[in-house]
Amino acid sequence: MHQGEKVVFSPTEAAAMILGHLKRLAEHHLKSVVCDVVISVPAYWTDRQRRAMLDAARIAGLNPLRAMNDTTATALQYGIYRNKELPEKEEEAIKVLFVDVGYADTTATVVNFSHGKLKVSSAECDDSFGSRDLDNILYKHFAEEILKKRSEEHTS
Repeated sequence: MHQGEKVVFSPTEAAAMILGHLKRLAEHHLKSVVCDVVISVPAYWTDRQRRAMLDAARIAGLNPLRAMNDTTATALQYGIYRNKELPEKEEEAIKVLFVDVGYADTTATVVNFSHGKLKVSSAECDDSFGSRDLDNILYKHFAEEILKKRSEEHTS
C-alpha cells in the first residue's frame, strides 16, 4: 500500500526509493546536498541490472558516476592507502586476492597494484555458497553436537 492505494513497484522503482531515503539520510547527517554517487554492485550482476541501478539513482535525484563491482571498490580503497608502498613498475606489480563472502554468494577478485595503478586481472563469483550456507552448516553441526551430548547425558 502506498498513500492508501495498492501499487506494484518495479525493482528499479523500489531501489530508487531506497536510494532516495539514503540520500536524505546522508544530506541530514552531512548538512549538505548530496548529488554524485558511485554504487557498488555484486560482480555477477549483468549489464542490465547495473543499468537498472544507475536508472534508480537518477530517479532518486542522484548523479550516478559509476556502478563498480563491490570487490573492485574494496581493492580501490586498499590501493589508495597503500599507494606509497607499491612498486613503481607495472612488471613488479603486487597481486592481491580480495574475497567477499556475502549473504548469498562468494566473490574472489585478483587485483594487480603498482604505484598509481590498479588492474583487475580476474573476478569470479560462486552464487551457490555464501554466509547463509556457512551459517546453515554451522547450525547443523552444533545442533548435532548438542543432541549427541543430551543423548549421552540421558543414557548415563
